[in-house]
Amino acid sequence: SEKGSEKGSEKGSEKGSEKGSDKGSEKSSERIVALLRESPLATIAEMAIKLGLSTRAIEKQLVKLKDSGQVKRIGPDRSGRWEVKEEATDHVPTPVPTEVVVDEASVKTSGTTTQETSVKTSVKIIEILGQNPGLTLADVAGEIGITLRAVEMASSKLVKEGRLKYIGPQKGGHWQITNSAPP
Repeated sequence: SEKGSEKGSEKGSEKGSEKGSDKGSEKSSERIVALLRESPLATIAEMAIKLGLSTRAIEKQLVKLKDSGQVKRIGPDRSGRWEVKEEATDHVPTPVPTEVVVDEASVKTSGTTTQETSVKTSVKIIEILGQNPGLTLADVAGEIGITLRAVEMASSKLVKEGRLKYIGPQKGGHWQITNSAPP
């Protein structure tokens, strides 16, 4: 009879912990949204300390909140801020499945699309660094909304073309936009 009672208690505790984690998850997300309304510049580490959660728990909740459209990150990781949607409710809504229709006539070859995207990325990089030459490539990636690697590749190409130049030491230097490409 001891084994039977152990198994019963294990099953009960498993179900209880699953329900508890779902409820705890909802409460955590509500607490995060409330904190971000008060402190839009809060970092993940600050949120973890104030809410008594791990940084990993905060990261997981932020992914859910971003996916649901309740919160949005504006700007780069270090100097950006959080925006909480006003119409957001205190719970995470269930995503509605959507149907994707692809028109064969509108599909371009990947070579053309890649070329167009890299040109747009180069233009965006030059615009951003022209306005704020002290930004890091990570900051630029955050502003554009693409990966750091993509910005590194595009900026390297701009440097090789002579359209962009980095002046000074790695830390504390700045970007200079050159108007002409070398012959």
